[in-house]
Amino acid sequence: MLVKQITEQEFYDYMKHYDGLYHFIHDEIYYDHVKTVLETFLLGLFKDDKIVGVAFLSAYPMMRKYRGFSTHFGPLLTEFNNEDFEFFLKEIDAFIKAHNGLEVTIAPNQIYQVRDRDGNVIEDDERNNREIMGVFEKLGFKHHGFTTQLVFSEHLRFQSVVDITGTMEDVFKRMETKTRSDTRRALKQPIKIRHLTPDEYDEFLHIYKDTEERLGFDKVPSERILDQLRILDKKIYVVLAELNLEEVIETLEKEKSQLEDQNKKLLEEHDLEKASRKVRNVHKDTEIKIEQTKNQIKDAEERIEKYGTVIPLSSAMYYFNNNEMVYLYSGSLREHSKFLATNFVTIKMIEDAQKKGLKRFNMYGITGNFESDAADYGVFQFKRGFGAEIEELPGTFSKVYHPVVYKLGKLLNRV
Repeated sequence: MLVKQITEQEFYDYMKHYDGLYHFIHDEIYYDHVKTVLETFLLGLFKDDKIVGVAFLSAYPMMRKYRGFSTHFGPLLTEFNNEDFEFFLKEIDAFIKAHNGLEVTIAPNQIYQVRDRDGNVIEDDERNNREIMGVFEKLGFKHHGFTTQLVFSEHLRFQSVVDITGTMEDVFKRMETKTRSDTRRALKQPIKIRHLTPDEYDEFLHIYKDTEERLGFDKVPSERILDQLRILDKKIYVVLAELNLEEVIETLEKEKSQLEDQNKKLLEEHDLEKASRKVRNVHKDTEIKIEQTKNQIKDAEERIEKYGTVIPLSSAMYYFNNNEMVYLYSGSLREHSKFLATNFVTIKMIEDAQKKGLKRFNMYGITGNFESDAADYGVFQFKRGFGAEIEELPGTFSKVYHPVVYKLGKLLNRV
């Protein structure tokens, strides 16, 4: 095996066909942005003159003559195994040291261990790779710990991933009962999804920020989200779920009319005083449904008066690559939660991911605290409902190459 610098075209060609796990900041279009603001290096792992792995490094100045390095949650290997990974990492380590590296941060986008939807470790899962920790330890890297919180300065440690192989009916079967029921209910609503253009992103941000504040999420700066939207443009969907309340009323009026016709026919055919209990129960149930439909019509009319005819319900941002679709950010308006728009958008985007030939729908980060008092327990429950399995990642590692210089920089507040 051999590691050497590669050309941009070699990197682009590799990423075009790579279908393993990787984070969006290792995407080739993210590289196109980073190279305009930071110094970048592209390394390739070769076997028999063929590239079987790549590393995208970016460097920033530290203490004048030194560089701080990031590996953008890489490196990537076509067929991941710890032996090749160790060889590649050792060569990356040497490359950084030879290029005046002062510090490097590495957070591999690889699985440490797999957990079931409730957070229990699946001990015999063949994807488990706890041995990866030994690779970093052997090469002198410091582990930042098995954190159970979302730290935006570091890579996430836990992500919820839905298996979307098979048919859509298979996807529904893997859901929890309540989520399946809620999602089917949402699909009965005349909700429409609109793809937002860049000049409409403020609407997405408004809904997301409202949700962020309401649920107590760690705050993500709007500028950061807008930067991601701008940089990842070709691989990003920003969608808005909307509901035309006049269409809702029209549908409900038809339902009410059908129910009233059913009741009228029943009363023409039966004398309720002499009818069987079964007939009387059908009449009673129909009356209840008619009253419920009237209340729904009234609710829709009141919403029109307060919010207008077409109301926004939920908005979300998705990234996709050759391996998966990733649910990056989403929000919904509390006052319209009864329409279950988040379920609607999620299942529609799963459908879209399937059409792209993808097998994973990554619902992304959770803290890793699976107790009911966890800050993100509601988010965890929502993702669990779709049958999401939990992939625990190794976390973040770092290495300092000149400890004395680094310590001095810390004292001077320059690193």
